[in-house]
Amino acid sequence: MMENKELNAKESLELITQMIQNSKKNLQSGNGNILLLWGYLCAVTALVVYILTLSTDNPIWNWLWFAIPVIGYPTMYWQLKKEVKPVLTYTDKVLKNIWKIIGEYGIGVSIICALYFNTMVFILPMVLILVSLGMCITGSIINDKFTYNCSGCGLAAGVITLGQILNPSQLDLQYPAFAFAFIIMMILPGHRLNKEASKTSSEDTSAPSK
Repeated sequence: MMENKELNAKESLELITQMIQNSKKNLQSGNGNILLLWGYLCAVTALVVYILTLSTDNPIWNWLWFAIPVIGYPTMYWQLKKEVKPVLTYTDKVLKNIWKIIGEYGIGVSIICALYFNTMVFILPMVLILVSLGMCITGSIINDKFTYNCSGCGLAAGVITLGQILNPSQLDLQYPAFAFAFIIMMILPGHRLNKEASKTSSEDTSAPSK
């Protein structure tokens, strides 16, 4: 009886470990490109808005932030559609739902700030905090310390940006901090995941068939 319990516990642990590894492999096989898409899109948009508002002294350029979902979502769906779809595990579905919620909350917060409060200054810290939490959860679920640690940069940038809004200074670093945070917490992990996927693929190809 004890042997059966120990065997079942061992099998359960192996199953959980295999599920995590499969989810990490699925993330490497295509979603590294998704991280790069959103990372570059957010970083470039932040720098463009920063340069335009700084050179023209006109806050109307902040409406360019809505180019992120307008460009990002269609590109993401097109990219996912053309890629080979792996078998989704329960962990994959959890990650998918987490990012769906983060995306919905991010858009919701942006609309509320723009229309109800008639300001967009709180969008940057709120988006940074939401996305950094999503990257933190993702890194924890797939057991990837690099992704988890990089998410801390986004959280720190979000807190710093919020502090600068509450205590404004002459040196406005909100937009550069936003761009820098996305480079660290999404672009770097995205390139790393793609590199690991390429390495795994080459190892599988070079491995002798049994």
